[in-house]
Amino acid sequence: MSRTHTVVAGDTLSEIAAQYGVALDDLVAWNDIEDPTRITVGQRIALAPPHDETLHPVGEEYTVAAGDTFSKIGRHFGVDYGLIMAANGYEDPTTLLAGSTITIPYRTHEVVAGDTFSAIGATYRVHYEEIMKLNGYDDPTKLPAGITLAIPFG
Repeated sequence: MSRTHTVVAGDTLSEIAAQYGVALDDLVAWNDIEDPTRITVGQRIALAPPHDETLHPVGEEYTVAAGDTFSKIGRHFGVDYGLIMAANGYEDPTTLLAGSTITIPYRTHEVVAGDTFSAIGATYRVHYEEIMKLNGYDDPTKLPAGITLAIPFG
């Protein structure tokens, strides 16, 4: 699902908000709309807040311990070891050195209609407030479909 909605004839901002399960006030704020009763055909409406890169970190840093392997680290964090290697520019798994710092990429979840922070948290065994904090959300009732959330490690 797209993070935007293109206005068609007959659309109203309140109907768009209801369709995507977001608050009308949020759509107005996210799109810098001065008059919510005036939208135009072809206008693109953002369905989620603009996020600063700091709100969608790519992962956490990890210092490699003696005896660590990409496979062992991947199992520990619940992330495919190939993704860890790719995120850190490794092609040869035998070149991992103790004491080096690598990035463990966060898992991601694409939100679909009906998802809640609580249900997503239960799926990944992470408290929903941790997911909200990592992704810059402060209201658990405002979760637009179509966005991709970073999932912290539990």
